[in-house]
Amino acid sequence: MFDRPALTEREVGRMQFRLDLFSRRGFSTTDAETLADKLAMRDWQRDDRYCCAECAHLQERGTCFAAARGWIPNTARNFTPVRTLLQRCESFTFQKPA
Repeated sequence: MFDRPALTEREVGRMQFRLDLFSRRGFSTTDAETLADKLAMRDWQRDDRYCCAECAHLQERGTCFAAARGWIPNTARNFTPVRTLLQRCESFTFQKPA
């Protein structure tokens, strides 16, 4: 595991936003914390992959709006992604605070 410095104030804010977002998207508290920490580590490592759980295109029923609109080539219109899988996606858009 990688050592990292303590979270900055900005990173703490992002962590709290993610916890709230994942909670609204149906994750348990434990799963939300685990994923938020994984994403904080991803950010710290400057990994360029995303997860669908933090994407604005993830719909309430779990499908991808970008795929439904045909914005992702070679992807079924009813695509239901693995929400926690880190991957690259040209249609990814960060969910903005409400």
